[in-house]
Amino acid sequence: MERLKPIYEKFYKQFPFTGNIVILDTETTGFTKDARVIEIGAIAICYDGFDITFDTFETLINPGFNLDAKIVEITGITDSELENAPSDEKYSHFITWLNQIKPNRIIAHNASFDKRMLEYNLHRTDNQYTFPEWVCTVQLSKRHLKNVKNDKLATLAEYFQFVNQQQHRALSDAETAAYVFCKIMLGEY
Repeated sequence: MERLKPIYEKFYKQFPFTGNIVILDTETTGFTKDARVIEIGAIAICYDGFDITFDTFETLINPGFNLDAKIVEITGITDSELENAPSDEKYSHFITWLNQIKPNRIIAHNASFDKRMLEYNLHRTDNQYTFPEWVCTVQLSKRHLKNVKNDKLATLAEYFQFVNQQQHRALSDAETAAYVFCKIMLGEY
């Protein structure tokens, strides 16, 4: 996360009262409303008025069934990787991590999808968490970036010359969304 530090130092100088934020991404078994989350990647960016610190949460989650070939193709996550991955107990670990961070807002690329997937899977596994405000980098892009051909994360990463080290893997996509969010909020486009 060190490559995010310089831009977040600028961000917190301009927006010092933002508080703690979490940028997250999920990978799922599909796109239906009852899809299972198979990977969570989240970055907490915390600012105490003096220092910026980063913390991450990353986990695979075994959905209990084999993945569709299309999902394996998109994410690169295989059934053999998920075979020994933890299952639904990881949701309570994620909530514990969020409760420690106490984010003021959650940021995601296509936030409505990630929010829906997390809320469904938390409810399905009898876990509860009241999310703070969600900010969507797709919506920010649509509002501010008129000369970009589309709002895909890969397109925005290219536009901002930020290398996404592993597209369609949750933590790498969260890091890319964190950079995109900051560039748009700082007006550096």
